[in-house]
Amino acid sequence: MNYKLEDAKKALYKISNPNPSNSLINNYKDFLQVRDYLHFYQFNIVVFRKLLKLTNDLWLSSQRISRYSLVVTLKRYSKNTSESFDNKTNQMLFTLFLNSIENTDFVTKRQSPQIQQLTNSLLKDRILPEKLVIWLCQNTYKSTHIINRLLRFPAKSKAVSKWALSNFEEDNL
Repeated sequence: MNYKLEDAKKALYKISNPNPSNSLINNYKDFLQVRDYLHFYQFNIVVFRKLLKLTNDLWLSSQRISRYSLVVTLKRYSKNTSESFDNKTNQMLFTLFLNSIENTDFVTKRQSPQIQQLTNSLLKDRILPEKLVIWLCQNTYKSTHIINRLLRFPAKSKAVSKWALSNFEEDNL
């Protein structure tokens, strides 16, 4: 594609800051058409959830897709909001975080730490259901990002308090 035309399209989207329709992304093909411009759109929670669901649904698939591109686009698009998400969206974000840690065979070794960092930051300041917090506590040493989520958990949690008390003297932490 002509790079000048591509730059002009990006500038146009940046200036116009369009409001995306709820049906902007329904499949991977739709995603490919908007991934370079989506972060210029106004935030739409429906579009965000659809992209998040698409990413989770495709994570374990054998299709030739760019999981890295999906996660980067999610992160870039989510910067357009300070909105707090509902429990279902937070659980979907946790599923993506979990996939980035436990199902790394679907990304390159170089991309894996970057994806884990991005999914970790997508969970920043998100309150999770207690059962997911318990999973974090039980799987502390699988990733430094899990420790990060526990140490920076934004709400009062019995599971985190119990974990902190039992790990208080751990030199690793």
